[in-house]
Amino acid sequence: MRGVSSAKTISSSFDADRKRWLMLALIFGAGFITIAMHDVFRWPMKLPGRHGLELMAMLLFVRCASTERYAATLAVLGGVAATAILGHGSGIESIVFLLQGLAIDLAYRMAKLNGWQALVLLPLLAGLVHTIKPLVKLVFMETVGITSDSLSAGLLYPLITHCIFCAVGGLFGGMAWQALQKTRQQSS
Repeated sequence: MRGVSSAKTISSSFDADRKRWLMLALIFGAGFITIAMHDVFRWPMKLPGRHGLELMAMLLFVRCASTERYAATLAVLGGVAATAILGHGSGIESIVFLLQGLAIDLAYRMAKLNGWQALVLLPLLAGLVHTIKPLVKLVFMETVGITSDSLSAGLLYPLITHCIFCAVGGLFGGMAWQALQKTRQQSS
């Protein structure tokens, strides 16, 4: 009797571990694919922050939909891996991604959002978090001399465009998360 119970416990533990590893791989893969798409869809629109729309939509969806404490950070690690493999950016991108993932995870843990609050506050969070990018670029430009085309007209314009694009992306990510929740509730 004891051997049967132990075998069931081991089997269910193995299934739970396998599901968790699959979820971690999906989160990492979401970040990788998002940054790979960024590299594929490199249209010269001259609008700083436009790729933050899909990045923030994915990051906020993953953060809200996952039970993993650092889901957004894991997703940006996938993005950092894509950046390294595709040779995109000057290394500053990876620093920005990591800061953004950590900021989303920390803000999400502190806010404990639900319902309408999430739909209002997540876009604001996304917009603010993505303004990290022009600020980090400014620091590198001032200290190391690495130039950035997005800062050629000053800092205000990129701050505004990064914030607006990413607020829209955050809204999409929040709406996708709420749609997933509704679907789960209806199916149970």
